[in-house]
Amino acid sequence: MSESVAESDEEIPDCYRCPISFQLMENPYICLPSGRSCEESALREYIKRREDSQENCEDPITKEIFDPKNQNGPNRALKEAIEEWK
Repeated sequence: MSESVAESDEEIPDCYRCPISFQLMENPYICLPSGRSCEESALREYIKRREDSQENCEDPITKEIFDPKNQNGPNRALKEAIEEWK
């Protein structure tokens, strides 16, 4: 993908944007319980902030409490779709 497309927020489909960082996902991770995907680094940072402040981890979309150690994993299909789109 050319840099102009990568940097142009208007051209990135919403389904390829991280709901935490609003940037194009490079390594999408499924966040349960919502089943939505977030950028892995943004999700890990979000979880770390919650744990550091001794707050329950909440799904960033639905705000449902979840155990981050048991419920997150890569979304390979979405990653492949993003790679094809680039």
